[in-house]
Amino acid sequence: MRWYLRAEERLPHPDVRRTDERAPVVAGTVAWLVLAGIAFLAHDDLARHDREWWAWTAVAGFALGLLGIRQMQRRHNRAAPEIGEKDG
Repeated sequence: MRWYLRAEERLPHPDVRRTDERAPVVAGTVAWLVLAGIAFLAHDDLARHDREWWAWTAVAGFALGLLGIRQMQRRHNRAAPEIGEKDG
């Protein structure tokens, strides 16, 4: 087994494919928000079964989703001029 390839053995790099992951992340973030709402409505039942942490897990999922959406939006805005030039 070799740990390297000579230049003539290497395959060319594939083209970069631009994707937009915002829609599924927004859907997941909304799902976490819905789950947090349900968990807080069922707080008494969850507390009775030592599952209060479920509500805070859903809140954390929602908060992380918001951070992810913000980061993806910033990355999309930075890349927007590049994408427009290649498509046009």
